[in-house]
Amino acid sequence: SSSSSSSSSSSSTAGSSSARRRRIIAVPMDRRLPRVYLYSSQAAVLENKRLVCRMRSWPKDSKLPFAYYVKSLGLVGHIETETKAICVERDVRHPPFSPFLLQGLPLRPENGYYGDGDDIHDGDDLNNNAPPVPSRVRYRWKVPEAEIKRRRDLRHSLKGCVFSIDPLGCEDVDDALSIRKLANNRWEIGVHIADVSHFVHAGSPLDAEAMARATSVYLVDRRLDMLPKVLSTDLCSLRGGTDRLAASVLWEIDAIDVNIDNDDEEEEGKKKQQ
Repeated sequence: SSSSSSSSSSSSTAGSSSARRRRIIAVPMDRRLPRVYLYSSQAAVLENKRLVCRMRSWPKDSKLPFAYYVKSLGLVGHIETETKAICVERDVRHPPFSPFLLQGLPLRPENGYYGDGDDIHDGDDLNNNAPPVPSRVRYRWKVPEAEIKRRRDLRHSLKGCVFSIDPLGCEDVDDALSIRKLANNRWEIGVHIADVSHFVHAGSPLDAEAMARATSVYLVDRRLDMLPKVLSTDLCSLRGGTDRLAASVLWEIDAIDVNIDNDDEEEEGKKKQQ
């Protein structure tokens, strides 16, 4: 946020004066920015709220600039309010994906659901003892034969050799590694990136929306996805034991011996036990 006429700033009200259309002084979250005057007939309603304001003007004879009131984000100090304010300040786009953007994605057969909500992982909760529901059952989707024919199939050659370094419970596994020893006594190292191009076509509305969002944003209590959850946490997530489309790079390297010296005998003993 800034004090320019084309920018927005997130502010909390601090004081007010006068009758019907009262003048309110709004204090920006960023202390480097000046306080602003707002005129509103709802001064009492706006007090102690986190507001989004748009700069209007700064007359030469005015101590402070004037701004328009755009909307209220909620009460100052509430977690949901402050989270929204951070997103406004950092220009983080996170509106729900509209049905128009979700057109063409696999539907959930039981209710025609596109999977942009929190319930797409029925049966996949780590705290749930129920077995995971495979994508082919949940969405009646599997890797098309046409994709298998035009791609290099690594499912058998790398079976048991692919792993992710994402933490336990991570849903949006967008990359993985692989390593295996070859018959010529060399090693093959692989990097595998989730390939969404089968679902997100270049120049499509969903592609444009993903470009505008640029990245998924991880907050303390939530994740704001760049792509719909049906893709980022399911059909394009490199889950174990599941066929997925990926862009892969494979290196073949000479075999080498790596010795790790450790002066701490106790720590070395623990490592040997492990």
